[in-house]
Amino acid sequence: MITKRKITAFIIFICLLCVTGCGRHIGDDTEASGIADADSRYKEYEISRLNNNKDIGIFAFKQYNDVLTIICNDEKANICIYKSQDNGLNWEQSEDLENVSSAISDSFIDAADINEKGEYAFSVMRDMTTSSNSEIVIIDDTGNKNTFTLGENAKNVRFSKDGTNILVDTGSSVMSYDRNGTLSVTYPVPGCIDFCEASDGSIVFLTTTALYKYSKKGELTDTDTLLSDNLLDELTEFQSTTNGTIGVYNGALKIDNEDNLYIMLSSGIYRHRLGSNLIEHIVDKVGTSFVGGRKGMCDFLLTGEDFYVLLSKGAVLRYTTADADKVVTNVEKETVAQLKDAALTIYSLYPSEMLDQVVGLFTAKYPNVEVRIEIGIEEESGISVNDAVKALNAKLLSAEGPDVMVLTGLDVDTYADNGILMELSAVHDAVKDSHPDMFLNILDAYRREDGTIYALPARFSAPVAVAQKDVLPAIKDAASIVELIDTGKDYPLGNALEIYYADELYDTFYPVYADKIFNAAGDYNPDELKTFMEDMKQIWEILRKQTTAAEQESVDEQLPVCKNNLSYKTGNLFDRTKSEQDIAITQFLFPIQYFNLITLMNEVDDSYAFESFSYDGNHIFQSKFTVGINSQTKYSEAAQCFVEELFEDDAQGIYAEEGEALNIEPELEIYEGMGMVGENHNITFTFPTDELKDYVMDFFKGLDTPVTVNPIIREIVLTDFESYLNGDISMDDYMNSINTSIKLYMSE
Repeated sequence: MITKRKITAFIIFICLLCVTGCGRHIGDDTEASGIADADSRYKEYEISRLNNNKDIGIFAFKQYNDVLTIICNDEKANICIYKSQDNGLNWEQSEDLENVSSAISDSFIDAADINEKGEYAFSVMRDMTTSSNSEIVIIDDTGNKNTFTLGENAKNVRFSKDGTNILVDTGSSVMSYDRNGTLSVTYPVPGCIDFCEASDGSIVFLTTTALYKYSKKGELTDTDTLLSDNLLDELTEFQSTTNGTIGVYNGALKIDNEDNLYIMLSSGIYRHRLGSNLIEHIVDKVGTSFVGGRKGMCDFLLTGEDFYVLLSKGAVLRYTTADADKVVTNVEKETVAQLKDAALTIYSLYPSEMLDQVVGLFTAKYPNVEVRIEIGIEEESGISVNDAVKALNAKLLSAEGPDVMVLTGLDVDTYADNGILMELSAVHDAVKDSHPDMFLNILDAYRREDGTIYALPARFSAPVAVAQKDVLPAIKDAASIVELIDTGKDYPLGNALEIYYADELYDTFYPVYADKIFNAAGDYNPDELKTFMEDMKQIWEILRKQTTAAEQESVDEQLPVCKNNLSYKTGNLFDRTKSEQDIAITQFLFPIQYFNLITLMNEVDDSYAFESFSYDGNHIFQSKFTVGINSQTKYSEAAQCFVEELFEDDAQGIYAEEGEALNIEPELEIYEGMGMVGENHNITFTFPTDELKDYVMDFFKGLDTPVTVNPIIREIVLTDFESYLNGDISMDDYMNSINTSIKLYMSE
């Protein structure tokens, strides 16, 4: 599933005077409080790599009897068990792999653990067509297996220290089962981030609000809110990025033999003992020199006084106070690309996970180039889009603007006409020559009639309609949509289009109207916008009638997961026996959206298909993550290299909310061959036939009409959009307000 991550600034608001070592030792002074400064002696070393530095799915990172063990999936979703007997310098596939593979068969793994006896516990899905069918598989040290059905999906599974019980986190609670599947204790800890077992058998749970300690019998014995006071923002962010994620474990909490707790977040590793008033910031900024920051950090260990951190790319990092000449590594030195020293500023209107990751890729390749990200509208800043763009324009006109700009939705032609943007034909041609599989129809979205290019899209999205093959030709205008969804029947799992918010409605349908509302010359047609409003009101009123208060409340509770979740809309088509949906209007996004569509068409009901969604026969797409270079930059070579980096395989392979990659080959390399054989279904995470592969590729290559969704226009329209849809203001009042704002914007 698709999750959002941002780099959060962590503010140390109470600094303590440190003694030697890592600040005050926990328990030395119960009156001390706050966060002790990080120990500057800890240095970061990459000591080894797994799987050629490709993405892996981490389930467990443990140390028992001086052996480090990693349980993971490789890029093909094959189970892997790596062991190291030299503190992570060298790794070998474990001999246990054969028994484990046989025991779990071709099931999809939710979670896994290993204990000090060498026993394994897995939570697996036998049949991915149902949402709550996990099975717990326990494999003892002789290879014998025991199983029981969980009935829910597991985010985390863990042996108790004595090996008699299995603790399972389902997201709503944590439950303890004996090895035969008998439920013994339920710990009511919803939204648990991570948990660990103390020396007395009690369980400590980390959440975004507190640390909770429960006895083995399930009695709450301690609540510690000190962490929430100091680390709330980071814990909340971490929870939002991992919530609902199945198949990958992100470790945040560990405990040592003295019951000291260790918490790993993007700003570092912290130590704390329940009941004390002190948090020690042991290691600063873990993993920040690697792509993705906290996104890439999966789990960590405390070994002696050193910390070992495992990244999703398979890199093993060691944090130690030992002298550099005493630290042994087993990583080949990479060739560092050469550029003149430069200091680039990259501008984005909104925070962008993809931008964070691309900057990581770029600075790893060009370490002598300093890159600073400038955000126009930080979260909860209250700044309007128009004001943010005005501020950007003022900097550009005063020759103080950023070097590279993410211009998605903004007026590229106006910037180009005013000499603000650099001409990028040379960059375009370099990308084209280096990546012949690129969708050139998308890459050329900003080519002008004279052949010049001033902006390049690194991502895109394409509206699609999904329905039965004989219905698709009928989806030709809003009236046909209304007819298809206004059936009078109740939808047990929601409404006909899985749209619950006014901005979702706008984002789904506006691209289809965009070229009529603003023509190729940029002229505004208020009558076409009025038609859009009238059509949306018809659709909205039908969807609201189909949405019960309980359903809306359920969607509101799952807002980060459900809102604008592209796969969610087609997911209910996939499960039509429960949802009774028979049409979806959404955006094609590979690979998750593709999995749902192809599985629907190939495995569930071959009478379904998808096609480009527009009302005039065009095959429209939106350019996303569109970049341009400031013509006045002092670092043109570095800026061009940064833009070219966006089209390299590592960057194109990033699964991002910004849209689909222009080259899906890197994604195919990751997902080709992923699959499972269930009891009743064969779910294949790849192109099941050449015909379907051609169908999808031809769809992408056939997109021919770029449309622009201007964020300023979006903000203007959405200001009173829901009030109009609900009948709280009249069409005339609404349009008068919109027309005034749009004309004012266009005159500036």
